[in-house]
Amino acid sequence: MTSKVTLSNYSTLWPQEFEKDRLRILALLGDKAKQIEHVGSTSIPGMAAKPIIDIAVAVEHFSIIDDGTLALLSQIGFEYVPKEEFPNRMFFRRGEWGKGTHHLHVYEYQSDDWKNMILFRDYLT
Repeated sequence: MTSKVTLSNYSTLWPQEFEKDRLRILALLGDKAKQIEHVGSTSIPGMAAKPIIDIAVAVEHFSIIDDGTLALLSQIGFEYVPKEEFPNRMFFRRGEWGKGTHHLHVYEYQSDDWKNMILFRDYLT
């Protein structure tokens, strides 16, 4: 069964929403976060998008994201959702399943997956 994808016109609130979360994530992770970027369709100015704020965080190694870190992210609404089909990314969701409002993607810094995420976003902007 396929679900319907709903697009919204670009909103100037999306970058503001990202910035609020970037600061909250940075306050929690500190120097564990090498880089925090707004990615995905809501990061492209003027483009219609699924209204989900995608945030990419780069860490030195996945081992940095321990149980304590998972608990901290949970306090700001990010639920860890293991995805075995994507071993090079840790995925977190805020909001109900299928109705999430924010996606947090954690990659190892300078990994191919991290670089490709940023390059793709930059290509579209």
